Amino acid sequence: MIAVAETLPSMSGEAAIRKAKLLRGDFSAAGFAGRADNELSNRFNAALDKVFAARREEFAGRENKARELVAELNKLTSEMTDVLAAEPRARAIRAELGELACRNTRRIEDEALAAFGVALENSRARQNAERSQLFSLTAQKVSSLLARVVNGEKPEDSEFAIDGLAAFHKLTASVELMRLAASGDGKALEKLKRAAAAAAAEMDRLCGELERSLGVAAKPAAADPMALAAELQAAMMCGNFGEAKKAKAETADPAKLAADFMNCGAVMPDELAALLKRFEELKSHIKI
Repeated sequence: MIAVAETLPSMSGEAAIRKAKLLRGDFSAAGFAGRADNELSNRFNAALDKVFAARREEFAGRENKARELVAELNKLTSEMTDVLAAEPRARAIRAELGELACRNTRRIEDEALAAFGVALENSRARQNAERSQLFSLTAQKVSSLLARVVNGEKPEDSEFAIDGLAAFHKLTASVELMRLAASGDGKALEKLKRAAAAAAAEMDRLCGELERSLGVAAKPAAADPMALAAELQAAMMCGNFGEAKKAKAETADPAKLAADFMNCGAVMPDELAALLKRFEELKSHIKI
């Protein structure tokens, strides 16, 4: 048994511990060994001490690593500025903590993860609120420019450079089309008008979807042929022709609908004002 015990330090941790516990029971059951009892017992216990010391060292290492990860997670929470960078790292930390499975740090792990979750939600809410505000301001500037171009005006080149425009690719595409139309491109002007009508119909549809998903009273559906034609145009231009009925039948995510609303193109000023007012009222019911 002593010979076996002396080989245990070379075994993997959990297997060595199980074997050491069995050997300890067997050694005790073996009885008194006469004058050699003390010497044999000391050799046996020394061999087992090495096994258990290695185990304690392993536990200490896992605990230290867990505490380092918790400290990193707490730093991510307190210094969160970039949600896209922080969230993947937090997921990786959570996975590492799960693999370590350290009992001594379980409470502080749970507290750190919960605090990160709250901070993440608050950071997302702030970023989305800032994006929503930026969209409203940018869309109104683009809308004013759209009306001028449609009415035959030729804005200066500098007027097409609108602050915040780069964050919204469809508004950017609308402005590029306005630039062509203002230069005298008749086809671009007609395309611009169709795109504006399609964008208005799409924003109206998204508001309707939001109202349905949130259970908010919606305005009565219009039977105006022109409105229906604009909705059809929007479906065709957005590439979802034939999917409208299916989309309406599905339960939509309000946050996704709100994000889609802020990804629409340029709309004429009167229509935009009404749509933004409607959207602002709906935003109070969701976290975007």
